[in-house]
Amino acid sequence: MAARPVMISARRPATPVIGRYIALVMTVVLALLFFSPIVWLSIASLSTNSGIALNPLGLPNGIHLDNYVRAWVNAHIGTYTANSVAISALSAALIATIGTMAGYALSRLAFRGRRVALGLVLVGIAAPVFTYLVALNQLVTTLNLMNTRTVVVLVNCATFLPVPTLLLMAFFRDLSDELVDSARLDGAREWQVFLYIMTPLSRPAILVALTFAFVWAWNDVLLPVVFLQSTDKFTLPYGIASLHQDQYRQDYVTTFAASVISTLPMLALYGYLQRSFVTGLTAGAVKG
Repeated sequence: MAARPVMISARRPATPVIGRYIALVMTVVLALLFFSPIVWLSIASLSTNSGIALNPLGLPNGIHLDNYVRAWVNAHIGTYTANSVAISALSAALIATIGTMAGYALSRLAFRGRRVALGLVLVGIAAPVFTYLVALNQLVTTLNLMNTRTVVVLVNCATFLPVPTLLLMAFFRDLSDELVDSARLDGAREWQVFLYIMTPLSRPAILVALTFAFVWAWNDVLLPVVFLQSTDKFTLPYGIASLHQDQYRQDYVTTFAASVISTLPMLALYGYLQRSFVTGLTAGAVKG
């Protein structure tokens, strides 16, 4: 009799159960560490100053929404929010636009001085803002731009521009050359290739750059402190910090309510752009 062939089943290696539980526990712990301050801040913003003093970790006796009204109207958080939205939106739009063009040029075009330009981009990432802040302050004073929102937008663009430039440069470099070559064979010029082919393909990466730039400008305190003196031009982080220097220094719940208000636009932005944000971060990580 002929020997029957022995079938060997290829079994997938079992995932270590202990490792999965450890990863799950670490994820839960990190989530608690991240969300606990936000949850406590949200609860404390609905309490009273006396309630916070007597029981900082306890639940409030009632829901005091007047804290938010007082923060929005009396503490001028509404004005600060409008300033932050305007400055952050303009900064993000300018950074994303210039960063997209610079990333395309550095990744796809061959021109004299390309290595020097790339070196300047790397220097811009490595150099901290405070190393040239004094010289920048003198330049702004000479140009008569002190105490204007325009200078904050321009300096935001100058300081953060290298980051999206490198991000988009890597993304453009990983895109296929077939569409570009066929468009050039059809007579498309370089600006048409960039505007109608490469820019739509790089939309996820542009959204990531736009989000990063908006968050950078939204959270920045240094530049508004240096360049803005009028209260009606303060940004939201600067305005919240200034609450500790006036009549609200002992009004903790108003400060807490203002802090909660400052987080809402960021949560809305990430919630709206979550899918595109993840796509932009992962796109280009694996070629092909």
